[in-house]
Parts: sequence; structure tokens; C-alpha cells
Amino acid sequence: MRYPDNTEIMPQVELRFIFDLYAGVRPARLIPGVPSPIVGAAEHGIDFVLIRESTEGLFASMGKGVTTHDEARETLVVTRKTTERLFDFSLHLAERRKARGKPGRLTLVDKANVFKAFNCSAIYSPSAKQNTPM
Repeated sequence: MRYPDNTEIMPQVELRFIFDLYAGVRPARLIPGVPSPIVGAAEHGIDFVLIRESTEGLFASMGKGVTTHDEARETLVVTRKTTERLFDFSLHLAERRKARGKPGRLTLVDKANVFKAFNCSAIYSPSAKQNTPM
């Protein structure tokens, strides 16, 4: 099913906004009895949780894009408020996992080398938090 502008009706995305589901939590684990293409995974295991922001970026412009005969445009939105909420969520998850005997490591991955709007490290740095306008 589609909206009049021909975009798909996506209740799973719309529910993120309704219920403020800003953190997409995606755990990755090995499934017993299923071979893994990752060398050494069976011996060492995999315990990985990916956290993705789920309401901003290009999702924030859902239904607001502009198309013409020659081009299509969407607006990417990254706010300090949601970025900090995501960092806090991720830090607390790492702390809870460490308390349960997991490694509790946390790694930030962004695309700041390509997109200026993805420079999350500027928001994460305490000095940048005070001195860098978003």
C-alpha cells in the first residue's frame, strides 16, 4: 500500500515517532548449529549489539522530500538532544552488560569523513559539547 505521493505506508517507522523509539537495538549472536562465515566465530563466539538512531537522519524528512523531473531531495536531520540520548542509552547498556559479565565495550562509528552532519564525535567530546554549536 502506498500514500498518494507513491511512498510506502510504513507503520513500523511511524510507530518509532509515536512512541519515541529513538534507539534501534540490534543484537547479533551465533545461532547454535548454524555455521558462521566469520573465521573463529564458533570457537570464540559473537556477542555484539548495534545501536542505531531510528527517528532522525533521513527518517526525520519522511513524507517531506521534494521530487522534480530532474532530481529528488531529502533533508537529513541530526540533533544534539537525540544524539546525547543515544549516547546515554548506549553507555548505560554497556554498563549493564559489563555488570552481567560481558566485555562492556562501546565503540562510536560515524561517517564524518564523508558527511559533515555525521560528525558525532564533536557532540560526544565534553569540550565540544560546551563549545561547538550544533
